Amino acid sequence: MSESVNSSDYKTAEAWAVASMAPAQPGTRGYCASAWAITYDHWATVSSERAVASSAPNRNEWLAGIMAIRGVLENVAPRTSLTIYVANKALADCYRTKWVSVRGEPQAEADAAAPIFQLRDELQLDLKIVHCPLDLRGELLKTMARRAAQEKDKTLTADERDQIPPCREAKGPRKKKCFPPVDDEL
Repeated sequence: MSESVNSSDYKTAEAWAVASMAPAQPGTRGYCASAWAITYDHWATVSSERAVASSAPNRNEWLAGIMAIRGVLENVAPRTSLTIYVANKALADCYRTKWVSVRGEPQAEADAAAPIFQLRDELQLDLKIVHCPLDLRGELLKTMARRAAQEKDKTLTADERDQIPPCREAKGPRKKKCFPPVDDEL
């Protein structure tokens, strides 16, 4: 969306988009989860709030952050001037640079981030993604995400946990089973 939109034609909204993991330790597959909340009245009320765990075990909090932003966009009203707060500065920077590095190369998970730009354009959003340290609302959403991930993690069987491959990066006695590389979506 261009910077020259007539803001009087747009609703104003704010949102938080966060990600979390559970369990946050090597030796288990774990799940990531995204959480978001949207308000149209400066947090007097919350119009949408949700936490969603990844569909398969993974440890990709970066992808979960992207999915949290997408969750906001999939639930916001069209023609909205929207500010999404994220605790991860790199996510805000990647949006600003359209997920392209200074060398002109795609940033991590650029394919997963592409719908952010598509939804922005389709919904005619005036979108800003801003880095901001977690406030109380952000902390609560992160807790919601962690709980969603923990609940999903409880569904893993002992056999599934035993199939965790050796960690490639660990050395010596630390070389034990840990989370696999990520190749799935949330």
